[in-house]
Amino acid sequence: NSGEFSLLYNGIDSLESLKVYDITGKKIKIITLKSNDNINLINLNYLPKGMYFISIKTNKSSVTKKIVIE
Repeated sequence: NSGEFSLLYNGIDSLESLKVYDITGKKIKIITLKSNDNINLINLNYLPKGMYFISIKTNKSSVTKKIVIE
């Protein structure tokens, strides 16, 4: 993707943060998420093209996903 995406969330836990890591594991950005919104707009288009990992944290768990910015 181009670095702009929507984070859609329908869970019951409260969203807290989204952390962006580069391929080496270096933390690039921390974004505070709006826990009461089902959609959070994320803009990472300022980052260089490449592969990144995003870690999405709720008040009870976290999940990490890979994204590619082209």
